[in-house]
Amino acid sequence: MTALKKAEEGNAVIARFFNTTSQKVRGRIKCLRKIRKAILTDLKEEPISSKPLKVTNRNEINLEVKGNKIVTLKLYL
Repeated sequence: MTALKKAEEGNAVIARFFNTTSQKVRGRIKCLRKIRKAILTDLKEEPISSKPLKVTNRNEINLEVKGNKIVTLKLYL
């Protein structure tokens, strides 16, 4: 994780990750608080897709990240 901060707009948290390898990797984010909604955004916190990410009933988000890519998530808790 490279950043965890309050979102610039709205009542959400921004979590940012960077895959430092050239290979695709899989990972899981787990939150102790309930994640109501999770959205993939760009670096300016603008949504990339209108479709929210799947959050499991254990408050986890499974991600697959391409090599050398930055991922920014907007989490509504």
